[in-house]
Amino acid sequence: MDTNLQFYGDPYLTTADILLGTVDRPKAGEPLYAALKDLYESFPLRLKGVLND
Repeated sequence: MDTNLQFYGDPYLTTADILLGTVDRPKAGEPLYAALKDLYESFPLRLKGVLND
């Protein structure tokens, strides 16, 4: 709970709010979101289910 307060600044924020995307992403998490985006974009298309060979 303390970590969520530090990242989001809302003492009443619930885990469900975060997981369901009802709150904006915290600015402190941007490096993580960028790294995950780069990782997912680097997967071959077959891993995304586009190619079946």
